Amino acid sequence: MRNNQRIYIEADANLKSGANSQLLNAESSVKTAELNLNSTQKNYDNALYDYEHNQDSKVISAESTLNSAKLDLDAKKEAFKNTEILYEANIVTKDQLRRAEDALKTAQNRYEDAAASLDSARISQKCALEQAESSLQSARTSYDNALAALDTAKVNVRQDLEKLKSNMESAKISTNVDSQLIAIQKLEKQLKDSVITSPIDGTVTAVYAKEGAAGSGLLFVIEDTDNLKIATRIREYDIGRIKPGMEVTIRSDSTGDYSYKGIISKTDPAALKNASGETNTSSDVEFGAEVLVAEQSDLRIGMAVRLSIEIEKKTDVYKVAYDSILLNEDGSGVVFTAVQDKANQYTARRVDVKTGMETDLYVELHDDSLSEGMRILSDASVVNDGMVLALK
Repeated sequence: MRNNQRIYIEADANLKSGANSQLLNAESSVKTAELNLNSTQKNYDNALYDYEHNQDSKVISAESTLNSAKLDLDAKKEAFKNTEILYEANIVTKDQLRRAEDALKTAQNRYEDAAASLDSARISQKCALEQAESSLQSARTSYDNALAALDTAKVNVRQDLEKLKSNMESAKISTNVDSQLIAIQKLEKQLKDSVITSPIDGTVTAVYAKEGAAGSGLLFVIEDTDNLKIATRIREYDIGRIKPGMEVTIRSDSTGDYSYKGIISKTDPAALKNASGETNTSSDVEFGAEVLVAEQSDLRIGMAVRLSIEIEKKTDVYKVAYDSILLNEDGSGVVFTAVQDKANQYTARRVDVKTGMETDLYVELHDDSLSEGMRILSDASVVNDGMVLALK
């Protein structure tokens, strides 16, 4: 009896002091998986940002090369046409005409090579994004598995402790003259403990228990399918404009174009933490938020959804994509318009503008010189004022 008691006391002390090796190993696995998840999330976010905002250096370089090759090809076409006219008028020699034709073929080959290089760069960028997404999904799975393993370890440790306690009590029973009464009381307690009661109302969404087998680890998963909640993250730039009670539009791939109404129920008072409990300053600071699904829907637990929160709205304004404007720190900016000089020939003209509301993709413009139908060049970084352009 004394040996059983000593073993139980030592096991209980280890559990209370955090020295249980099974739990320590499981907790260490969770921390490692969380660090890996944070790292892969950052890599994916960076790859996605570069992909959506055309920030990949190889793609940018390939686009610049293609634009230069296009301008050169257009110039060589025009030169060949003029030389051909002069040749027919016996002003230039046939050798000069052949040299103009060779220059045109060289420019055409250079343009085709540049186009192929741009396609290759875009494919490589997309493959890198897909690889980052695959790594992120794998890291999330590993993290979820580590959490489940930790929960199982906690249950197993508690069961082991209860077994040791039971052994100790059984040893006491064997020396107690009232052993029969104690045995009955123990059986009654076991019978009472065998009834499983859920702490919440909901639907059983997963069953791990097997009839006739001893209960061990996770037995059931019970979830509230009538009051769905969506966990999301909001960037530091937007959190000040997000308030509980704001309406949210919810969409998912499984429901197609149909959308559902949601309500922001809460936002976290502090930014999300890393595995060490500190705000992660090496990437974009984000805050956790919760959205309630405010109507009956076909959404299911575990689905990935897209959320739209209308913070500000303007109508009848001019807007351009981010790549079409060079922004200054004071809120002003520069765009370039294509002014037609003659057929298929344009000149880039600088227009100074003031900016307004911004989204993830567009910037609002203000200037009296702006008008409907103006041709704004799509990449301001490769254009200079007065540059000759050849547009279709």
